Amino acid sequence: MVTAVTNICTNSAPAFVNANLFICPQGADSKREEFRKYLEKSGVLDSLTKVLVGLYEEPEKPSNALEYPFPLY
Repeated sequence: MVTAVTNICTNSAPAFVNANLFICPQGADSKREEFRKYLEKSGVLDSLTKVLVGLYEEPEKPSNALEYPFPLY
């Protein structure tokens, strides 16, 4: 199944989705990797990981995951 969606790589022309595969123009991968490195360097990935692991390990999960407290690390 192929579906046209808003291009997540450039927020402009449609991209085509086949299952879980996004087809993006060249250069989008380097921008994505640059952004990932920025998130890693700034500690955002570690903070998100800690919060998600905490939620996963919570014995009584909230009915709405957004209600789970997001502590500042």
